[in-house]
Amino acid sequence: MVVLKGSLFEQLCSKLFGMLKNYLTIALRTLTKNKVYALINIFGLSLGITFVTLIYFFVDHELGYDRFHSKGNRIYRVIERNHSDPEAIEYYGQTSPAFATAIADEVPGVEKQIRVFKPGGHIDITWDGKKIHERSYIMSEENFFEVFDHEFIYGDPKTALKERNTIVLTESASRKFFGDENPVGQTMKWEDFQSTKVSAVIRDVPENSHMQFNVVFSLNTEFEGWDEYLASWENYGAYTYFLLQEDVKPE
Repeated sequence: MVVLKGSLFEQLCSKLFGMLKNYLTIALRTLTKNKVYALINIFGLSLGITFVTLIYFFVDHELGYDRFHSKGNRIYRVIERNHSDPEAIEYYGQTSPAFATAIADEVPGVEKQIRVFKPGGHIDITWDGKKIHERSYIMSEENFFEVFDHEFIYGDPKTALKERNTIVLTESASRKFFGDENPVGQTMKWEDFQSTKVSAVIRDVPENSHMQFNVVFSLNTEFEGWDEYLASWENYGAYTYFLLQEDVKPE
């Protein structure tokens, strides 16, 4: 009977271990003899790895903007171009409020139209005896959450903005006003607005979303002159989005 003393794999592992041991011994001797030189090299290597890691996370964050929307490849925002001066063409991210409805009615291939309004300044609310300024808020259509994906904690995305005078809070905003309780059905009286009812709570908006907000007001919210403004071609201020149908080219 012939007995094999070691397989080919074991021999390779033994040689590899020997090489690594030899390299480690040489590295330790070099570090001992040239401490300053070794320290400079180690510091440089650490610094390089740190910068590469930071750059990777930055690029990954930037390229990930709005990627969490499942219909993102079909969502388009209208950009208005002013070429009254051919040598100084200007671009705007807003349109008249009536534009979105007209396009949705007259241009084929549009599945949904969404208008988002982001008024400047802040809205105020007196809560627990304190006046709170809220700057991060928007107003939008009832189908907003059918186009843009946001995780719901309470409420239904299909009906959250359907009724008049309803609002959706982010998790942080809900906690600020109501603590850990479910606020759906609670009433909030914002200054310059009618009383609004909380219809839903969503997770906080990701940092790499171009649209940031803590509160979403229904476009049906009662506000003096609001209905006339939404039907106007002369006024301005609507961020207009279209969700195109499947396989429709924007051109």
